[in-house]
Parts: sequence; structure tokens; C-alpha cells
Amino acid sequence: MVRERSQLVRVRVLGWLSRVGRDPDRELQDFKEEFERASRKKDREALCRLVHPDFSMVTPDGDTVSKCEVIESIVAPESDFMPHFQREQRQCAFNAGCDLAREVADVTIAGHIPGRGEVAGEYTHSAVFILGDRGWRFFGNTLTRKSSERRRSSTPSTVQAETANVLDANPPRE
Repeated sequence: MVRERSQLVRVRVLGWLSRVGRDPDRELQDFKEEFERASRKKDREALCRLVHPDFSMVTPDGDTVSKCEVIESIVAPESDFMPHFQREQRQCAFNAGCDLAREVADVTIAGHIPGRGEVAGEYTHSAVFILGDRGWRFFGNTLTRKSSERRRSSTPSTVQAETANVLDANPPRE
């Protein structure tokens, strides 16, 4: 038991040392750009690598969608929403270890998504990313449809409060 504990401490220390001098903002931005490129090119292999196995998405209708379902909706030949997908980050926060990030962004979507039909509108996108042995991975995502009234009254303080609650959680590890 003592030996196992010392090995665990050693692994944690080595993990911390490997992250000293990192720029998590730049790393995550590079990851998001790579994810967007893979989505626009419908690159299934890259998307499988970039999305965590335990990924889930909550749609504006409250449905939960798995990693496989999300990737299928992106790469399907009849899917055409990515050329019209626009995202503008409002806030991104990291936990103390810089291995978990939560982003809140404004998103505009228009086009066809297999299984959902034609979609168009403005949404609040909340995404969680985790850093593991394979780099940053997309862990979770929620899209909330904006009403015209909510579009006018989105405030950073609400986003900051929501972000603080999520970053206190301990996500699953790879």
C-alpha cells in the first residue's frame, strides 16, 4: 500500500513537471482550431482522436448525444451546417491544474444536421475540455437556444458564476 501510494505521488509530480512552462490558453486555442478544421473537412479519424470517449452533448431540445452520434452528424454526406457555423468565445476558464477548461461562447448555426433536420439560430455553447496523455480532448458540450430577449441580456457575471461551479468538479481521467 505504501509503495503504491509513493508511485502515485511520483506519477502526479512527473505529470506536474511536464506541464511547467506551458501556455494552456495557446494549447487549447490550437486544439479548438484543429477540431474546427477536422469538422469542416469531415475528418472522422481526427474527430475520433479529438473527442474524449466519454463525451456527451446536450442538444437545445434536451436530448443527450454520444461521441459516435456527434461525429456521425458532422461527417455525414448530407450534413452541411459547418460552413455556416460561427463561434465567438465569451469566456474560457481553467482549473488550478490547467488540465480542465470550460468555455462559454455565442454560436450561430444554419444548415442540415442528420437526425435533426434543418437548424438555424443563435445559441449559447458551453464546452468542457480535459487535458490527458493524448493532449486536449473535447469532453462535453451543451447548446442552449437563445431567445431574442436573452440575446440582449447575456452577462459575463452569469457566465463566470456558472464556470466557477463546473471547475470545482473532478472530471474523469483518460
